[in-house]
Amino acid sequence: MDNSSNARQRQVFIISTGTELSSGRSTDTNAPEIAAAFSADNWTICGFATLPDDPQLLKSALQHALSSMHVDLIVMTGGLGPTEDDHTIAVLSALSGKAPVEDRDARRKIEILFKRRRRVISDAKVFRQARTLVDAVVLPNKNGLAPGSLIAVEHQGHQAWIAAMPGVPSEMRAMLHHELLPRLRKLVPAPAVADLEYFYVYDTPESVAESMLFHHADTRLAAESLPPDLEWGITARAGYNKFFIKSTDQRALLRIQNHARKLFGEKYSVRDILDLLPDLLKQHKWSIGLAESCTGGLIGKIVTDQAGSSAWFQGSIVSYSNAAKKELLQVPESILQQYGAVSAECALEMARGAKAALDSDYSLSITGIAGPDGGSIDKPVGTVYICVYFNDDDYLIHLLNNPPDRERVREHSAHKALFYLLRFAESHVTA
Repeated sequence: MDNSSNARQRQVFIISTGTELSSGRSTDTNAPEIAAAFSADNWTICGFATLPDDPQLLKSALQHALSSMHVDLIVMTGGLGPTEDDHTIAVLSALSGKAPVEDRDARRKIEILFKRRRRVISDAKVFRQARTLVDAVVLPNKNGLAPGSLIAVEHQGHQAWIAAMPGVPSEMRAMLHHELLPRLRKLVPAPAVADLEYFYVYDTPESVAESMLFHHADTRLAAESLPPDLEWGITARAGYNKFFIKSTDQRALLRIQNHARKLFGEKYSVRDILDLLPDLLKQHKWSIGLAESCTGGLIGKIVTDQAGSSAWFQGSIVSYSNAAKKELLQVPESILQQYGAVSAECALEMARGAKAALDSDYSLSITGIAGPDGGSIDKPVGTVYICVYFNDDDYLIHLLNNPPDRERVREHSAHKALFYLLRFAESHVTA
């Protein structure tokens, strides 16, 4: 989701050509890499297109981007090879009115390659990949044969640039970073540099978090307080939402962050919990132990994915069955009989047993119904109990009512459990 303003930023449209891409037989890795590089260079990505080797479709896409979208730059990949289905240079020639021409250095590179391999050039078509356009800025190909081209075009009174690069990822990557971007920094002046900030909102549905911050009359930021060049968006993850805000107005970004902090309270964070939790535990030399039922070891995996987790993670006891809960965590039979495995009482006993078995400072337990079966009217699929435990006088139990989807129950509950553990441990720092 993006709430970009009409403030003028440099805009780029990205086109990937090749029937193997448009048919789904190959995956386009170039477009995401190009988008990331241009975003980091303070360009606005205004669209993508993946097209087959069809010159008419390619020309139409270029014309649309220039006339309807008024982009400053189009970046193309593919279609620069020696075969008849490589149309990029011909299409750019027809669009710009600039004739194709061989690049001497590229031709010489081809000749040297054939000579080194002791091969005879029997078909002059091999030199098609040495073509560029009259007046184009040639982008040398350090990892291949076909050079790239950067041309200035005017279409219906709109001036822009078009860059054509090879479709081979290794060739494109070197050309992008070492040739195209350095030249564009000189040719297309950058506007004032916008700052990009991130923050996280946990344990809140995406639509609710967005509405509270930007739309709801009682809680949203006043429209007049938002800078005209503000860009923002949300990425919904398991158990939390990652916001980005971008603007040249640093004070406005700070206002938004402060407002979000007040609005969401302890659910707000400027860093990912998977960064915060290890730092907190290492700083205070605390350790944690886990008792998992419905997540089946997922929390332990998330924890051990973090480098250096052995300094603060004692282990995880996966007690999926009632028998395992009794044998490994010493959960009393009476608790299971009276309250069931999915209950606050069982979660407490699991956490108590995990701390004793693993000799940790804190323990975290989780038990629930991930589905698709096993639910009831009182405890439907998605019901999860989480206990964060320090001692018998200091623990918290959380009840989650997740959507009835097995993977969502597991993923969301696992990340929320770690969030609850972080906040619980933090409370002991200030206590």
